[in-house]
Amino acid sequence: MIELLGQDDDSEAFIGTAQELLNGLLQDRVAEDVYVVKIDNWFSARWLRFSGKTLGAVGWRKPRLTLPPFVPSRVVHETHYEALGDLRYKMRRPRWSVQRYQLSVDNLTRYVDEFHDRAAFFWYSGNSEDNGRGCLMAYHPAPGGYTSWYAEILLGDPPKIGRFRGTSRQALARYLSVGQTKTAQGESVLSGA
Repeated sequence: MIELLGQDDDSEAFIGTAQELLNGLLQDRVAEDVYVVKIDNWFSARWLRFSGKTLGAVGWRKPRLTLPPFVPSRVVHETHYEALGDLRYKMRRPRWSVQRYQLSVDNLTRYVDEFHDRAAFFWYSGNSEDNGRGCLMAYHPAPGGYTSWYAEILLGDPPKIGRFRGTSRQALARYLSVGQTKTAQGESVLSGA
């Protein structure tokens, strides 16, 4: 199991729900390596499959998946995990940095499958306590290549899945233990929203 690192500005409910989504996905998909990046604040679904900018202003999404070009100063930390088998992972020193300073045009050619074709990548937001929400974005191996999705988690009692893109509510329910993950009050985090 992979544990997400939380800080004082993070909601425990968000970190717990995001961690369940991440680990639920890893049980469903095989990944040799897992890279987890915490971003300093909430980010929108527009980051999903975003490759970078051309001509200084035009946003670009390419059919072939690239790493999203978050500015490295927004990165709180990056962690790398290596699969040990039986859905167990061990933290390792990163082989390379997921987010790095470079020219925008270079972001357009940071193809996920060229770095590692069996790695899963996750980005999650910080400052969820103050924002009242958090988000998780995943790029992971799937039959025929990579797939990607984004999910927003709205804080409340209980937390709820807000906007999502690249996936379905049913898939998110499966990642959250087949929709049976309950809060202390016994309500599903997928209800409402």
